Amino acid sequence: MKIKRRYTTFPGMVFDIFNYAFFLAITLSFLLPFIHIAMYSISDITNYSRSGLFLYPRGLDFYIYRAALFNSSRVLQAFGVSVYVTFFGTIIGVLLSSMLAYGISKPLKGQNFLVFIIFFTMLFNGGMVPTWLLIRSLNLLDSVWALILPGVMSAFNVFLLRNFMKMLPEGIEESVMMDGGSYVVIFFRIVLPLSKPAIATVALMTLVGYWNDYFSSILYIYDKTKWSLATLIRDMLSRMDLTIMEGGQVVGLDVNRIDSVKMRSATILIAVIPVIMIYPFFQKYFEKGIMIGAIKG
Repeated sequence: MKIKRRYTTFPGMVFDIFNYAFFLAITLSFLLPFIHIAMYSISDITNYSRSGLFLYPRGLDFYIYRAALFNSSRVLQAFGVSVYVTFFGTIIGVLLSSMLAYGISKPLKGQNFLVFIIFFTMLFNGGMVPTWLLIRSLNLLDSVWALILPGVMSAFNVFLLRNFMKMLPEGIEESVMMDGGSYVVIFFRIVLPLSKPAIATVALMTLVGYWNDYFSSILYIYDKTKWSLATLIRDMLSRMDLTIMEGGQVVGLDVNRIDSVKMRSATILIAVIPVIMIYPFFQKYFEKGIMIGAIKG
């Protein structure tokens, strides 16, 4: 049943109008840059001005997508690498983080010391050089697993899941134990289903982290055919900027129909759209997971 709101006082109505206007302005401040880069990427910059805010396409020109991006086998290959790394990295990361979180959410000897060790990694990490040496010693250099394993575990994700799991009722677990269920059964059949909000939150943050990671490919991957999409995009933009600055021609491209800003706009859309498409599936859990996971520390 829809309840119609009634304003009892004039100041209350003014306050609500101000709130709506304020949050509308914040929403537009997030949307306008995205609309601008989307419209600029498909605008005809040869016949129209390149200045100002692009709220609609000035002419239509999909040349940048057809010639520079989707026509390149490297882009499609890098897209596949990013999907592979993001998919397996997210699944493994969520599973391991939730298992560790469940373990330290229960009373056990040395729990405080273990929690401190995990928390310590949030403040100080091993460093770039020691991490590279570890990857080399594991013979993972130039392997896509070098893009997955270093980011699998996150102390923040572990604590978020731990705080959520500590709030689950203990009576459910006790009833399963009385029926002969093990901790494995409790974890997979009770804890994980009840922790969907926190798991969805961790999964979304892990997914975005893997998808946007470009530095790991530079560190660990020598074969450019194994680069992630973010790394390839960065490399393409750097090479294009350098070529244009030197007054040269970009091989296979009409530089009169593109510029570095148009190239950046198109690549940003390609990198962001998959995440935007996935977000609605996590939305109903995301806010609840963040709020509940942060209540109890």
